[in-house]
Amino acid sequence: MFTRLFIVALAAVVGSAASAATFDVTNPTEFQTALSTAQANGEDDIVNVLAGTYDVSAAGTLTYTAVPGESFSISIFGADSTFVILDGGAQ
Repeated sequence: MFTRLFIVALAAVVGSAASAATFDVTNPTEFQTALSTAQANGEDDIVNVLAGTYDVSAAGTLTYTAVPGESFSISIFGADSTFVILDGGAQ
């Protein structure tokens, strides 16, 4: 009985931890796809921007608009500014 209860409790914890989506992006297109998916999926999201220079002017503007009343978060992480550069082409 205890084992079955423990498995059910563990599944509930794993299920709630799995609700956050994590995206690892390596270019502006993947970055925008992650933002668009995060905007629509109704989950807490994490975007990891891997080291590199991202020419976002070539891909257009990166956009994200939160749904009114949304209570989910988006966190964007990258290495420091010497490893991740978002280049807007002076726009």
